[in-house]
Amino acid sequence: MQTINNILNIILLIGIVQGFIFNAVLFVKNKSNSKAIRFLNLTILFFSINNLQSLLVKKDLTLNSLIQFFLIDISWNIFIAPMFFLFLIHYLRISKYYKSILPITLSIFMFSILLRFLVLFYNKPLEINKQVLFFRKYNTYEDILILAFTIIVFLLAVFVYQKAKVKFVSNFSAIKWIVIFFIFTAAILFLWIIAIFLDLKYTNIKTANFYTPLRFGTSFLIYWLGYHGYNQYLLMQNRILLKEEIQRNEPIVIIDEDIKFFNEKEVQEFKELKRYILKNSLYLDPNFSLAILAEKVSKNGNYLSKLINSYGNYNFTDFINNYRVAYAKKILVNKQYAAYTIIAIGLESGFNSKSTFYAAFKKFTNQTPIQYQKNNSI
Repeated sequence: MQTINNILNIILLIGIVQGFIFNAVLFVKNKSNSKAIRFLNLTILFFSINNLQSLLVKKDLTLNSLIQFFLIDISWNIFIAPMFFLFLIHYLRISKYYKSILPITLSIFMFSILLRFLVLFYNKPLEINKQVLFFRKYNTYEDILILAFTIIVFLLAVFVYQKAKVKFVSNFSAIKWIVIFFIFTAAILFLWIIAIFLDLKYTNIKTANFYTPLRFGTSFLIYWLGYHGYNQYLLMQNRILLKEEIQRNEPIVIIDEDIKFFNEKEVQEFKELKRYILKNSLYLDPNFSLAILAEKVSKNGNYLSKLINSYGNYNFTDFINNYRVAYAKKILVNKQYAAYTIIAIGLESGFNSKSTFYAAFKKFTNQTPIQYQKNNSI
């Protein structure tokens, strides 16, 4: 049992060290002093501090109970949810509407510190065993309050995401990773609730044992959040700048191809359909589908599919992807857009992922986007 416990402690320690290293790397990389990255960094920092506290408790350093109560047991984890929330609102560019979350968090934290001072001096005359028991109960009840506050902030973050995604998701599919984070976080909160329940029920068992699964969950969340939060933020910023650059420059025109002539009426309808798609740049919408097109032009979907198959040389998906590839090619070869990433260009061309962009580009050009850009830059 001791061997297993030592292995778990080593794994937790490695996670903590890597968390702090990752935090330092992220701090150095934030050359633009972005508020979103700053708050992401602070989220990871408080995650790491929280896990370090748990490890110190598990190691049982036999510190004076008063010292442990005031130094090791301080609830730095109260900052985790607010820091992520602040990252989220800056990530979604709606920060001006939610400026009160940090002052509220700081006020609660400072109140908890003051309360610890009062509890510290109140219990100083007690016997050591009674002190330890009382401090444990106090920490548990404080944990309940922090959990309640964390759940409130978490639900507020979900609300903000739901409110903002209508504006962003059609243009920036990169925010969909946040849903996965919410699922992970809900699981972590569930583990936290279980840990508190067990801590209240079994006072004769060491507190840290109940929180071990929770700490491993948060260790995983550190890596996942750091990777996706940072990379998706950079991608999103790149796409925003690219979109603004495209809007400032001359419109990107897609040259239409000649079509085979079978039926004059159908040819005319197909030409009008293509003009409508190109004029409104419908292919740039990653969610664009045959059903959406049919609704927009008030035509039967099966008829449109037959029309595209007969005169477009492709099925609907390839027909639209062909325009997206043509659009991406115009950007890739233009040195005005050389500073933007390949994936940002692909997503701004209407593809919903890197893999679909590369697959379609290879299909229509027999080259990868990078090869095409290298061979055709002007």
